[in-house]
Amino acid sequence: PMSRVFLDLRLYTLHHRHINLIDKARSLGSVAVGLLPDAAIANNKRLPFVNWSQREKIAANLIGVSEVVPQEDWAYGPNIVRYKPDYFVHGDDWLNEPTYLRDNAIKALDLVGAKLVEIPHTPDISSTSQSSNAIRAGIYPDAGRATVTRLCTSKTCYRARATYRQHAPRPALTSH
Repeated sequence: PMSRVFLDLRLYTLHHRHINLIDKARSLGSVAVGLLPDAAIANNKRLPFVNWSQREKIAANLIGVSEVVPQEDWAYGPNIVRYKPDYFVHGDDWLNEPTYLRDNAIKALDLVGAKLVEIPHTPDISSTSQSSNAIRAGIYPDAGRATVTRLCTSKTCYRARATYRQHAPRPALTSH
């Protein structure tokens, strides 16, 4: 039987780094992508440009992806234990971040007897920088009504009283 490979993606934007990860994962076996839903992402980073259903359709149609599953938790351990892959593929860029995500994955991999495959980081590309550049260029209206609505369905939001300034009153929207 073909090896099972698990790969997590957020897919804020799709770029060649994602393709590099999928290509490596595909060389190891049948690829299941754990895709984070809006709520899990919104608690840790900027809300993606497109919603989960749209990102799931994109991921499911990428060459090399056999299955897309929701990854409800920011940490990888629960899905690793649930799907019991033979391999878990991740970029080595997480070596520069707090270690709890990697440690969590390694514990789960040890529990199911799977191997960690770390792919060298593709230089000069990241979803975060692409998102920031798009927003700065005005391509994506970050404060648009649809985004605020999606954000509020993904997180608990509160509307603060408007603060009146000399130029323009703007009510604040906060979340947590």
